[in-house]
Amino acid sequence: MPGFRQRYLQRLMLLFLIVTAAAGLAPGTARSEEKMIASPRVLVLNSYHKGFEWTDEETAGITDALKKAELHPVIYTEYADWKRFPSEYNRENLFSNLLYKYSGTDIDLIVAFDDFAVEFALQYRKSLFNNAPMVYAGVVEEAADTLLHGQRNVTGVLENVDPIPTIRTAKAVNPGLSSVYLLHDRSESGIMTGKQIQEKIRMTYPELTVVPLDDKTFPQVLDVASGLNPERDMIFMTTYYSDASGSTVEFEKASKDLSLTSKAPVYHLYNFGMNYGGFGGSTISGKKQGEEAAALALRILKGERADEIPRVKPEVFTTTFSYEMLRKFGIGEERLPEGSIILNKPFSFYDEYRPLVLGVFWSFVALVGFILLLLLHIRQTRRMRRRLAGSNMELTMLNRNLEASEEVLRRQFKELSFVKESLFVSEERFRLATDGSEAVIWDLDMEKGRSYYSDRWYELMGYPRDPYIISDDGWRQLIHPEDVEEADRAMQAHLRGETPFYAAEYRMRKQSGEYIWFQVRGKVSRGNKGEPKRFAGSMTDITERKNYEAMLQKSYQELEATYEEVTALQDELMEQYDKLVKNQAMLARSEERYRLITEATNDGVWEVDYTTGETFISPRWWDLMKVDPSRRVKDFAFSEMIHPDDLAGYEHCIEEHKSGKSDYYQYEYRLRLGTGEYRWFLGKGKAIRDENGQIIRVVGADLDIHDLKTSEEKLHDLAYFDPLTGLPNRLSLTEELERYVGDADAHAVIFYMDIDNFKYINDTMGYSVGDELIRLVSRRLDAFTDVEGTFYRLGGDEFVMLHGGYQSPEVVARTADRLIRWLKEPFLVGGSIIHLAPSIGIVRYPEDGRSAEELLMFADVAMYKAKETCKGGYILYGATLQQSFAKRMEIERHLRNALQNGELELHYQPQYELQNDEISGFEALIRWNSPQLGNVSPLSFIPIAEACQLILPIGAWVLVKACRFIRELQRRDGKPYRISVNISVVQLVQDDFISTVLDSLKEADLAPEYLEIEITESIFMESFDRIVEKLDYLKALGIRIALDDFGTGYSSLSYLKALPITTLKVDKTFIDDVPGAAENRSLASSIVMIGHRMGLEVVAEGVESREQLQYLRSRKCDKIQGYYISKPLPEHAIVEWLRETAAAQDISDTPPDSGG
Repeated sequence: MPGFRQRYLQRLMLLFLIVTAAAGLAPGTARSEEKMIASPRVLVLNSYHKGFEWTDEETAGITDALKKAELHPVIYTEYADWKRFPSEYNRENLFSNLLYKYSGTDIDLIVAFDDFAVEFALQYRKSLFNNAPMVYAGVVEEAADTLLHGQRNVTGVLENVDPIPTIRTAKAVNPGLSSVYLLHDRSESGIMTGKQIQEKIRMTYPELTVVPLDDKTFPQVLDVASGLNPERDMIFMTTYYSDASGSTVEFEKASKDLSLTSKAPVYHLYNFGMNYGGFGGSTISGKKQGEEAAALALRILKGERADEIPRVKPEVFTTTFSYEMLRKFGIGEERLPEGSIILNKPFSFYDEYRPLVLGVFWSFVALVGFILLLLLHIRQTRRMRRRLAGSNMELTMLNRNLEASEEVLRRQFKELSFVKESLFVSEERFRLATDGSEAVIWDLDMEKGRSYYSDRWYELMGYPRDPYIISDDGWRQLIHPEDVEEADRAMQAHLRGETPFYAAEYRMRKQSGEYIWFQVRGKVSRGNKGEPKRFAGSMTDITERKNYEAMLQKSYQELEATYEEVTALQDELMEQYDKLVKNQAMLARSEERYRLITEATNDGVWEVDYTTGETFISPRWWDLMKVDPSRRVKDFAFSEMIHPDDLAGYEHCIEEHKSGKSDYYQYEYRLRLGTGEYRWFLGKGKAIRDENGQIIRVVGADLDIHDLKTSEEKLHDLAYFDPLTGLPNRLSLTEELERYVGDADAHAVIFYMDIDNFKYINDTMGYSVGDELIRLVSRRLDAFTDVEGTFYRLGGDEFVMLHGGYQSPEVVARTADRLIRWLKEPFLVGGSIIHLAPSIGIVRYPEDGRSAEELLMFADVAMYKAKETCKGGYILYGATLQQSFAKRMEIERHLRNALQNGELELHYQPQYELQNDEISGFEALIRWNSPQLGNVSPLSFIPIAEACQLILPIGAWVLVKACRFIRELQRRDGKPYRISVNISVVQLVQDDFISTVLDSLKEADLAPEYLEIEITESIFMESFDRIVEKLDYLKALGIRIALDDFGTGYSSLSYLKALPITTLKVDKTFIDDVPGAAENRSLASSIVMIGHRMGLEVVAEGVESREQLQYLRSRKCDKIQGYYISKPLPEHAIVEWLRETAAAQDISDTPPDSGG
């Protein structure tokens, strides 16, 4: 048994060592210290915004690759957001932001993604990033050749826009493919990508028809897609951010909607399209573009020149398909090209987690092995028990043999009883048998009450031969008290005849006091009546057997206890091992954290132990102080290193902290370096105290803030001065005004200037010309010496002159006149002569306002009033303008609820066609009847609605209501009436303007040719390119475009020819004196002639007499409208008016008031 236990413990110990060794092979938490090297700085500049998937993939590709490199570069990431905000303001803001953030940072490498970022980085890398080397990516070859012309120290990754792999894949899936519908947006990069794709498809697969969809709105694209044939057609989608109308369409939504609507598969050029319903394709990976750029970047960071590294054009295509789309179109995987990747395939736990499953399986096998070891142990235990049972069986057989011997003796005894002559022989035989046997023979004569026990009993028990001892009472006293009851029960059962033999095991007390075990067997002899006569049997000493059984039982219990102890020990060892691993990990993390803090931080760390007097100074601190290693001693006077001007403040700060008035101390001071120069540092520290509050240690750090201090001036300039002109900015002006406002005796005059039509210059001549012109304006203003004042640029084309001191209104007016004349002198920009005229709003402090905010707001109001009334002039803010401003605010307040309160309505003025003498349509005119203000003129509330954006819901309401009105009128009379609706510039510049118009037509069930939108010349001066593009699109749909109030604006004839208009409306001022005034007759006739020669329909407004009608008829004017035909009428009055005019034979003879 001891040997078995030892082997068992050895096996458990071996298993523990195997587990421990396996754990030791796992990756450790502690790492050897690596030598720290200077980390290069890399700026990653993205053209688009964070969250745009292509940009996120490119950024992830380069950052992941660079982070794995041995150089461990510091990566800065910036986003230009050019796709959503492609404006010069965004460019300026990006420049200012980067200048602010990186003015004190040396950038070692620039990585620019996509066209705008590349263009921006090339333009400004010298001024912003010290002409750092550059890597570009995401640019097609043609664009790269243009952008990089004449550039040096640049290399990059060309975007390989190749549709052929996708077309080849599509033909493999659908051999009957005949048409490719190409979808891209109309951005500069989108148009270039679309052009390349069309050329490559037509060159490689001339049998395929390529159908561009960039000339359609997104709803029209969906209509086309819903009618395609999946066997013959496919859609190929590149980037898509806006449709043909200029409306913004998010790529994610566009891709999902197109996938749901299209009857044909939608293939994608870029892999992120597969996340939004794409069918498949050989897609370009943004992440791989980033990884390729990272490879070039690392070569440059390791010392190669960018010029010496050829640009690369990698094949980064991955053929992928969507599992859902394959099921939608019923295409099996066997039709896909070899090596295709299927996305979103139903999850397979084994395929996905195969290493984990195998690990669990082998762990289970190990566990089964361990269980088998336990079962082997149990089997051995059971085998031992069976051996014990075998021993017991042998003893039983021995006992049976003894019983057989007893039977023989009994027969012999009977024979001796019957054979008297053999008595002596029999007695001798019996004596010899009993003496030679180990058993005790006993015999009870129950009739005579006599007992007999063989000598063997006395030998075993050590008692003398005493009749009392073997009597019934004496016998019972010798039996162990615990065995008496059981021995008596067995005897009585036999005597009653319940058992064939008497059998019992019990202990009897020897004379020495010890107990020995006996196995007792006997049988009763009965008389004729069944009464017991004699009771005899044998007793066998089984003490040794009993002791052996007890030893076995004890060994078994000890074995079980040992197993339980080993199990508990194993659990305890595993628990202690887990704690040990956890403690080791915590210790390693703590050590690593401390090492990283002291070595990786830029701070110089130090510690002073007040109890031992020892000082610890980190190597970084000595490096910051530029102290030669040979001179680095712990005993030095730190106070002597502090600049004399900073010493007192530092000592005061330290004493404040030591006295317990602060949790820690922080102070900025200059320290003298080992080179003798002073640099600014930020010192931080904290005193550690014992339980008695006594300082025992002080720990702290010094951070070099010298560059930060020296750059504060630059930051101050960025915050208070305009980067384009160098003039003080709005913040500077506001703070200066606050100083005036704080002085009760101060006086000041503010001249708030805005350059008229400056946006037109930007749109027609370009932003670079506009920027140069702004710089020239600022220089001229700076040279203005008529009065003493300071000029500020607030942004765009807005400037302010602040004059300190009192000026009378007359002097102010003269100053404004001179200022306007000063700026009206021509400017020479890039070989072009440009004439400017400013509009100026003027306020005086304290007469016109008591706060900086009020003064600027009132000056702005006065400036805009000057623009409205006298462009190129000035307005002095006063009581009248104050009243006008208050009235404007009141109108705005009530106008905000006018639409939802039902206070607005439309009136309709008929348009009369002179050639056919009939009503051809109506112009919708808005009216406002306010319960508080009464009838408010459109001339009063429309400009206010435009300024506060209320024109958007009001304009949308007008469009829908007017279209419904004319459609109902068409159904009633069966005539092709046309409705004309005035449109504001605020509506036109909205991204969803085209959708708003088309939705109105759809809701009213009105065909596009029956809608005419009226615009003014001033609209085109606001944002020419954006508006013309939208009007071109609407005109192509059949909607008519009318130019209202022609002759009152600024359009030249060449400018007029560029406008996408169909109708010219002659302003009322040219009709009023016709036919009396010869000058007006000539002008009106000329306008009609010009319009006809340009192929336009001409409509004369404000016709109020029969003579005017006849004159315009003679000049071949197409249509007229005015009070002579009818004043504007509400909707319910139009039907009655049409009935009356239908009864008249010639409306030209109708009196003016017949229109009601």
